[in-house]
Amino acid sequence: MREELAAFAADSTAKGRWEVKPQHRGLRQFMSHIQDVRRPYSLQPFLALSQDPVSRKHGDKAVPIEEALRTSDLTALLDATGLTGSSNLLPMEIGALVADLIDDLRTETPTIQDNAAFTVAQLIRRIPENERRRILGFVVRRSGHSASLRWRVGPSKLSEMNAYGDNEELRALGRALIEDITADDNKALLSTLQRPSLRELRDLIDAAATLVLNLMEQVDLPPQAQQQLGQWLLHRSFRAQGQSDQLPLSWLEEQLSSREDILLPLIVDSYPRLIQEEFQKEEPERLDVSSIRDRVHAVFTRLFEQGSESRATLWDYLTNFASLREPSLATVAYTIFAQRCSDADEAATQNVFEALAARLIQHEESADTWPLPDEEALRNTIVEVADTCKSFSSIGVENMVRLAQIWSKSAERSRSAARIYSMVSEVDPSQSDTLNQAWAKRLFSDLPEPCQQVLLAATNEEDAPESLCTHVASAIPELRGANELTEHQIDAMSRLLSTLNVSILQESPFNEQLTQYIDEIVNQISQNPGAYISSKVEAISKNISKLSGERATQLLNALAQLQGHPNILSDVYHRLTGLWPIPATEGGRDFAAQKLFNAGIGALDKLGQTDDAVNLLKSLDDLHRRARLKQSNNQDHLIAGAYQLWAYVPATSEEIAQKYPEAKRTQGQLVNLVQHFSQMGEAEEGGNQESLVAALVSEISCAEEADIRSATTTLLAQAPEVSEESSDPVVALWVAAVMENQSAVLIDAIIYPNTTDEQAVRLYNNMLVNVRNLSGDTFLKILRETLSAQEGREKTADSIVSSVETVGSDLFITDDERRMLCQAVLSVFADVTKRERKFELARICTKFGLRNVIIDGNYTETLSENDVEIIERHTGHF
Repeated sequence: MREELAAFAADSTAKGRWEVKPQHRGLRQFMSHIQDVRRPYSLQPFLALSQDPVSRKHGDKAVPIEEALRTSDLTALLDATGLTGSSNLLPMEIGALVADLIDDLRTETPTIQDNAAFTVAQLIRRIPENERRRILGFVVRRSGHSASLRWRVGPSKLSEMNAYGDNEELRALGRALIEDITADDNKALLSTLQRPSLRELRDLIDAAATLVLNLMEQVDLPPQAQQQLGQWLLHRSFRAQGQSDQLPLSWLEEQLSSREDILLPLIVDSYPRLIQEEFQKEEPERLDVSSIRDRVHAVFTRLFEQGSESRATLWDYLTNFASLREPSLATVAYTIFAQRCSDADEAATQNVFEALAARLIQHEESADTWPLPDEEALRNTIVEVADTCKSFSSIGVENMVRLAQIWSKSAERSRSAARIYSMVSEVDPSQSDTLNQAWAKRLFSDLPEPCQQVLLAATNEEDAPESLCTHVASAIPELRGANELTEHQIDAMSRLLSTLNVSILQESPFNEQLTQYIDEIVNQISQNPGAYISSKVEAISKNISKLSGERATQLLNALAQLQGHPNILSDVYHRLTGLWPIPATEGGRDFAAQKLFNAGIGALDKLGQTDDAVNLLKSLDDLHRRARLKQSNNQDHLIAGAYQLWAYVPATSEEIAQKYPEAKRTQGQLVNLVQHFSQMGEAEEGGNQESLVAALVSEISCAEEADIRSATTTLLAQAPEVSEESSDPVVALWVAAVMENQSAVLIDAIIYPNTTDEQAVRLYNNMLVNVRNLSGDTFLKILRETLSAQEGREKTADSIVSSVETVGSDLFITDDERRMLCQAVLSVFADVTKRERKFELARICTKFGLRNVIIDGNYTETLSENDVEIIERHTGHF
């Protein structure tokens, strides 16, 4: 035994005295090392009693591990477990031993427990999985009760261990951390338990707060702790060494994005205030605005649904949010208030409306600095809100007036301006007068149509203030002077006259201004006519009936003086088309309509084939019909104008010609018309031949027979105009049209003594082109008349004889019709002078049954022997 014990003794041990080596000091530890030595039976009880409890319970290996845990000696622990210089996990048996030792240490002093907890916390990743709950759960439990341990371990390591604590342990840890970070003088410490710098404290607070939020996802913290945390989240501040700082709002937003359902309820009612304060800064943090917008919208909805007290808070928030520069957040205020304004009290409505309108004004005045998305939707929102408001503050009305003035400068926004105008007129007469004066000044310059409409409608009211009428009437002089009116001015003046009642127009101040306007036009017509006159007339043309009768008549009658200026007259008349007054007997005006018509006809001849001429012709047609003119030659003048322009505007000319079938068509007009038609048929852009013939047929049907005959003679006297499609296109077109209803005129022309043989042949050949429009009787008449008197018609007779075969086949189909053809030939056979013609007639008619006709009609007794001989050569002997 002495030999065994000597291994534990120091070398300098005095004889008879034992000095234990330093590493083996402590009686129980010393005795535990000799427990396996053979000893007398009588000594074993003594030795067992002397053995330390750790060795007795857990074995020799437990002693250094337990000592390392007690003293928080990580190096000794690694040595005792054999893991020095290794990153392996603790062996399973060592892990179980450590867990057992931890359980035993739970009854020790807080300091020893904290030492053990801190030591095992350093081995978090090396502890076997099956023992982590026992070992690390102890760390979590102790951290919830020991502030020094919490910060020695640190939030980062605790975050890794919170999965191993039970609900009560986690709840205690979360409550303790909240108390640490929310204390006026933060209790956060470095792992060395020294006070951190401000930068170090920021990192610690960030980690600790994040750990708390993670714990809240696992367990329900006490309500008081949650309330305490919620209050701190609103400012997120901390202090260190006399300095203070705070976690940025971006940190809070980051946490909200991942755990909104837990975190937002802690700050819900104050969350909009945080956002508002941040975005009121000149340079707010870079945040996910779309997420913030959705979150704020949800909070606002919740505030509304909670009841009247929360709604008061909501209205304040909306007022403040409307003034934010960030467009998407300002838009939330518009959207929410548009949905909820009907439930707001009068004061809240006025305040929020003021803010919304002011923000929109800022945007209108500086869109780059104060941007807003979807401006049109926001305009509609502010107008709808204004429409639901029962009253407005003075500032609110001023904002409305300002918006109306801004919006009235743009056609796209003018309808919103018009709606605002109507509201201002109802709630504040003084502000309404300001707006009236501003808009009246712009009536003829740039005020958009919707704004004109409401302004003039207000002027037309029975109780319209006198100042409004004065403002509007005072704008009319802007239209005076030798200047052409713009389209805007023309429309505005026309709208003024059409909107205001006659009683208002014929009273002061409008009567004086309109009288001066008309007097000036009359003077300009007589003294210094210019193109501008037409625009001035157009401005009042649609409402001449509402003007003073004397002035309107004076103006209309003065227009005849423009005859010497045909282009100006045409433009003026064109703008009056469809607007010429009806006769006084029918409730219209007593004006010199015939004189105006005559002046127009005189100008028409000077305009030639131009658009001005076309417009003037249409206007004269309209004047003639509306004024019920009775002069007999008016229609003749219109037809003459239509014929003059037919080649230029066929559709218009044809339309007018069809209106006046009784008007005279002279032979000269018909000749010119067919010549124009011939040219139109050849031109690529001209109408097709059938439509030209149809139009010509219509015109010929309206002409007298003598004029048709004269036109035919005139055309035949002219040399043929050869074209690619026809050797005589003009006469061909004329003949085709005349043959429709007046073929007798052509027959008369063929046999007319003054018609030359060449002209007759020319006419007959063109008739053959349209042989299907030629009746059998007509052909027989030509045949008889020509062959019975051949003197001066030799060529015509030859042409007719040579065409009998073709015409007979086309026009004489039945036996009776062919008998008639043969009889007609026989009736003039004796008069045919040339023997060759008789031979040809006999040959042709033989195929049409000439032999039978002669036999049946006993023609052999009346024909000469020579004629019978000629016929028998083709028919055989009778």
